[in-house]
Amino acid sequence: DMVWSGNADGETWSTDGNWILFDGTNYVAGSVPNSTTNVFLVTYGDGCSVGNPVLGGNSATKNLTIGEDKGLSLGSNTISIAGNLTNNGTFTAGTGSVIFNGNTHQTISGSSLTFYNVTFNNDKNFTFDGLTPIVNGSATFTSGIVTGDMNFGASASATVSDYTSYVDGSVTKTLGSSAFTFPTGSNGVLGSVTVPATRAGGSATI
Repeated sequence: DMVWSGNADGETWSTDGNWILFDGTNYVAGSVPNSTTNVFLVTYGDGCSVGNPVLGGNSATKNLTIGEDKGLSLGSNTISIAGNLTNNGTFTAGTGSVIFNGNTHQTISGSSLTFYNVTFNNDKNFTFDGLTPIVNGSATFTSGIVTGDMNFGASASATVSDYTSYVDGSVTKTLGSSAFTFPTGSNGVLGSVTVPATRAGGSATI
């Protein structure tokens, strides 16, 4: 497990000195997380966790937990998450991307979550637990069924390839000036619906 300390500069995700490792007994000097590492962005001790990380390049984690007093900023970078994502803090998507690409079932939970770009690529499927994510950029459904509801902003888009990946729930889209494909389905049946471009304003739910 990697815990953010921010001891080096209080900001840069890709700096080894900003991380400490729990080795099962003690907290020791850590290194930059990877796809096998559980990451905790939490407040602990008195002044032991400084600042909030900002991605400086493409990064990866296994499980990612953002505590209520902490945050993560993607900028224009990509973070790949092979485990669960829990956000009870401040997740700032910028123009960055989140790729969910685990090999076991993945759960996305917390108080709220807004993506810019997001990709679902895991044939073991996904669940939204207690939240309805918002997408303001693009959502790509490559592999895996997403159980839960999703909201899409006026400029957002969605791409679905076949019946192996879609949203099994309600999809709400703020209507905009571009056509939009609702990435919906159920029981192994892809039921995507494309709505043509319309005047901005209002929303539709399928």
